[in-house]
Amino acid sequence: MLVRDSNIKVLLIALLIAVAAVLFGDSTEQRLICGTIGLIVIIVLWRVQVMLRPQAVSRQLLELIKQEQQVIVNGVFRDWEVAIENWNKDKPLTYAMLREIATLMHNDTIRLQQLHMLDSFILRKDMDLELEPLLLRHFEPLLANYIGEVAKLKRDLIRDRTFRYVLRHEHSILRLESGLAIMTAVVGAALRTKHYIASYSPLVRRYAFNLPKDRFLRLYRMLAEYPDEEWEGLPDEVYRIYQEKYRWDADFH
Repeated sequence: MLVRDSNIKVLLIALLIAVAAVLFGDSTEQRLICGTIGLIVIIVLWRVQVMLRPQAVSRQLLELIKQEQQVIVNGVFRDWEVAIENWNKDKPLTYAMLREIATLMHNDTIRLQQLHMLDSFILRKDMDLELEPLLLRHFEPLLANYIGEVAKLKRDLIRDRTFRYVLRHEHSILRLESGLAIMTAVVGAALRTKHYIASYSPLVRRYAFNLPKDRFLRLYRMLAEYPDEEWEGLPDEVYRIYQEKYRWDADFH
């Protein structure tokens, strides 16, 4: 709106100058020349304004954000303080408020507070869970345990960023009491698509032995369906496990 109004003012000034030049011209020929030049200038100005409008809008938006930035920050901090005050009174409300704040404040402090809240809940499949917005830059046991729970409840939330986090902190996760279960659950989530199995086949290979039968059966059938795929040695390990645990199981035949 501000950019449009500014552009209109510039065009009106150019129009007034052109009209004045025509009105005060000494001759008909001079008036015609002034009018033609004025019209050309207005058209050029209009074309330039159209071309530069996106940049002008962006600059205006940045200016508005700068003007309101402190107001926004103060409002977010007030909401954060209210959320913390309600920590022990209404945990679901506190978590909902923290989640809203996290859309504006992207830092590990807010993420950790959300993870502490989630750790106090009994998680269910029907809950509106999220994962990637909660990923931290460093290893955190609360996050590792949460990833393990999500891997069991909502496998579709386990995506590339989570796999990379788990790989980066694999040894730290395994030192946790439930570390092996977390890693196995994450690998089980990877089996939902060929892409994830192929992308993280070394990870899958390391924990294939610990997979529950239904997940191992899915892996077994996926490899059988794509025998020519480059699986980085995964088929050999799967066949070894099959021979050791399932060679007489009718589901595998």
